[in-house]
Amino acid sequence: MLKVATVMSATGSFDHSAIDGADGARMMQAFKRLVENPLAMLA
Repeated sequence: MLKVATVMSATGSFDHSAIDGADGARMMQAFKRLVENPLAMLA
């Protein structure tokens, strides 16, 4: 059985000489939280 799903893909490209990969991962996690709960952007 097929079901409809709402899916979004986001990709980040980070220059490791300018930003640490861990910082980029934290930024992408914060982006994911805000996209999944947009009302949090108002707080």
